[in-house]
Amino acid sequence: MSILSSTTLFNFTDTFDHLENNLINGFYAATTYEKLPKRNNGYSIPMVCFCDIPLGMIKEHLDWYGNFGIGIRRSYAREHGVTPVFYTHSDSGILSSFLNDKDRNPAIDRIFPLVKQFLGYQEYRNGQRRKKKFYDEHEWRYIPQRVSLRCI
Repeated sequence: MSILSSTTLFNFTDTFDHLENNLINGFYAATTYEKLPKRNNGYSIPMVCFCDIPLGMIKEHLDWYGNFGIGIRRSYAREHGVTPVFYTHSDSGILSSFLNDKDRNPAIDRIFPLVKQFLGYQEYRNGQRRKKKFYDEHEWRYIPQRVSLRCI
């Protein structure tokens, strides 16, 4: 039986200095831009990203994000506000209804930082933009409290 997830969540970075800083000062919530499907814009918000990928399947992830990583128990991460993202695609009727609802409850905006495209483009470490199936990352996120969503 194939195991598609792990009991450990991993955060990877591209330099030892970043890894060391995370160990000494805690994870740094970098402001990240996310584009939503079928939109010309997206949102920007501080977050720390983790993947839920067994180490035996991590090679491609390392190519994208770097070879230096920290693993934390999923149970510990959950206790500290880390949660899995919701993957969606451009034909999602639910997402479209949220995005097009001018009178939506402002609490819905707290969900958007946990929404990620199933498939999209991302800048690779060498600066080139490449197509990526984000779903394969099994991403979890920590979003600091009291941050506001900046739509761009």
